[in-house]
Amino acid sequence: MEEGVKDNVELINKYWYSKSGGIVLFVGVFAIICLINFTDDYLIKALVALIVSLLALFFRHVQIYRYLPLKEDKVNLIFSIKIEENQDLKRKLENDFIREINKNFQNKKHANVIKLNPVLVEKYDNDGQQILKFLDKKYKTHRIIFITGIVKERAGTYHMETNLYWNHEKIDILVNKNHEKEISKYCGKDQILAENQVNRFKIRADTISFAIDLVNIIFLETRQEYQSAYCKSLELLKEKKNKNLISITDIYDHIFFNLYKILKEKYDLFFYKNERKELNEMCKIFKENKNIINDAPPSKYKESLYNCYSILVFLLTKNTKKVRKYVKKIIILKENRLISEAFLFAYDDNVKDCKRRYERLEEINFHSAQILETESFICKILEENSEKNSLNFCLGYINLFFKGEKELAKDYFLEFMNNDSENNINNEIKQWIG
Repeated sequence: MEEGVKDNVELINKYWYSKSGGIVLFVGVFAIICLINFTDDYLIKALVALIVSLLALFFRHVQIYRYLPLKEDKVNLIFSIKIEENQDLKRKLENDFIREINKNFQNKKHANVIKLNPVLVEKYDNDGQQILKFLDKKYKTHRIIFITGIVKERAGTYHMETNLYWNHEKIDILVNKNHEKEISKYCGKDQILAENQVNRFKIRADTISFAIDLVNIIFLETRQEYQSAYCKSLELLKEKKNKNLISITDIYDHIFFNLYKILKEKYDLFFYKNERKELNEMCKIFKENKNIINDAPPSKYKESLYNCYSILVFLLTKNTKKVRKYVKKIIILKENRLISEAFLFAYDDNVKDCKRRYERLEEINFHSAQILETESFICKILEENSEKNSLNFCLGYINLFFKGEKELAKDYFLEFMNNDSENNINNEIKQWIG
């Protein structure tokens, strides 16, 4: 009995979205109205039946093409899985894949799961990018994650291909290539033996759910909600850490990225508003995340935290030896390490090695906005420690070779030479400034 009801529901769903379904709806409603004995005037009865039938078609059209129950305050997960004419496969996919994803998100208040009607999918030939453009144009203020899939059965093996697309009011769907590369590895093609389908569909659902969680974190980062994104990343790490099926490297990257943004905000409050309490807050954050940072594999995001911590240690202790312990851990971000080493050498009045580090920066064609932050930092330290004359050399070198500001560089170099007339590098400086 229950199976028969399910079959009838599936049959109705199938034909509801088809062209023949529209014809059946029109004829059925027209016939029912005509059979109702509400007037003896056949012309009026036919006219009412026509109007009601057209209204039924109109509401069907709205339901199919015009309305999706999207929610502004949640991430909207929209599914479209194309399956061959195989009712048994459809049930398996519904029970072992889609239902599993629903279960993964039923306790998460940020998700809203929607199944997209197949007519819209067929209209765009199952092209996820084109469908997302349509959804973006119509629902541009919403956070949308669109999951497409094709499942076929061949000789006892299910061939499954899934893709994930997303949109956000502040993300250009054609530009977010870096994030696409990060997320795409959790989608793609999979071959599932029929005897293993329950377990493998569950694994695929877990993987897709993980990718969806990452996209939600990306949404938060795009809105500059770094504290929320950081908390979501920690929750995801705790949830997935014991599952060997999924790599957690990407979670660490998001944790460290958002930690860096949080720390940067506090550093800027200290640097520009001289709020020294922010340095203590930064220390507290590092202490709370010490184990996570130590446990994580090497990455540029992890090294950005080491770089941030080395600056913090310097500001609190002025102990260059202690600071160098953290600078040495910066391997991938070579530019950061060279900039830090050059500064530390200059602070210790070792102009020779400071110059060597800047020359190595020139060799890798380093010319970025980061040098402006470096210049501001050195100016602040020099202002507070006027006896550190070698920092004038740093400022001169930065302005001459990285910014092309020869006159300003000349002022810094002259200041350096006036306070250190016996330095061996002075003759070389005179050649630079002419």
